[in-house]
Amino acid sequence: MLLRVKRRWRKMTAGTSPVEEGRGEEVKYEMEILGLIGTTYKFQGMSDFQFLVMHTTASGSQVSMYDKVILRKPEHREFFDQDLPLYIPPPIFSRVDNPVDYYYRPEVQHRDGYHPPKLSNENLIGLGRARRPHNAIFVNFDDPEVPSQPLEAAVQNWRKFNTQTTDRKAEEELKRLFEIRPIWSRNAVKSNIDIHPDKLKLLLPFVAYYMLTGPWRSLWVRFGYDPRKDPKAKIYQVLDFRLRCSTKH
Repeated sequence: MLLRVKRRWRKMTAGTSPVEEGRGEEVKYEMEILGLIGTTYKFQGMSDFQFLVMHTTASGSQVSMYDKVILRKPEHREFFDQDLPLYIPPPIFSRVDNPVDYYYRPEVQHRDGYHPPKLSNENLIGLGRARRPHNAIFVNFDDPEVPSQPLEAAVQNWRKFNTQTTDRKAEEELKRLFEIRPIWSRNAVKSNIDIHPDKLKLLLPFVAYYMLTGPWRSLWVRFGYDPRKDPKAKIYQVLDFRLRCSTKH
């Protein structure tokens, strides 16, 4: 139902009597039903951003810089040589596509001894959070050597959560899979053993390392096995192809 509401009020004038002044402003509401709506559309995404080019003067007032930075017609050299305040638009307006409610919650209080993960030194725009490696070893294609054993933290992490019989069975099955072939993808492992995804994140770094770049990118490789030195490893190379959402089939 589409409803139109009008709010009308009468302000007090200089000649208003004291009795009317005590009543305050008189407010009236008028409502009218315009009709029924059968279909409604909701747009969850945020609208486009508009960045106002403003400059704060010494007196504290805001002055628009649009006429000084936007070319509306061909200008002479004096237009480009004029002195202007430093104007740098933000590199990114938002890291998310949908609006979220931010309640200004207090910072999370961690226990003593907690060390936050270190961010990369690279200038990455739009980085939401640091990578959660789960003590995995990441290897690039141009690294000279490959690891032969897991990190001690990965061993301790898996031993701490390896408490049930199904967990020990999953560990034996995963080791058997890597004996059958030395390279596996995470999805292939999930389809061959029955284990919770959260525990698989802890088990994989216990038995294999992760390739970041090269022909075996995004694959898990058995510790001590170097696919670059084995010609038979060519059959495990990744074939990566992607289809855009707008592509019509």
